[in-house]
Amino acid sequence: MKYLTQEGWSKKYTVNVTFVSGTELNEATNSFNYFAYSDYAVIFWSEGQATVIKISTYLGCGTEIDKQCITSTYTDIKGKDQKEIEWKICVGDYCY
Repeated sequence: MKYLTQEGWSKKYTVNVTFVSGTELNEATNSFNYFAYSDYAVIFWSEGQATVIKISTYLGCGTEIDKQCITSTYTDIKGKDQKEIEWKICVGDYCY
């Protein structure tokens, strides 16, 4: 993944990303902070610290996001976190 800084895109980082629907995220957080029909990427940094990215790229996964759906995406998956920082999740070996 990469994120947008004032100087441009960051270097590429390899991290584990969990993909969930807004409904699943609301259930996991006991909240209504996330749009039920939106898709999200969650990066866990350490206990109690995570970045939640609302995905703007159309995934076409239906109601459940699985590995096959993500790996069949032809382009970087884009979105913004809670602080409006832009992110790219690189599906292949390269980020575009």
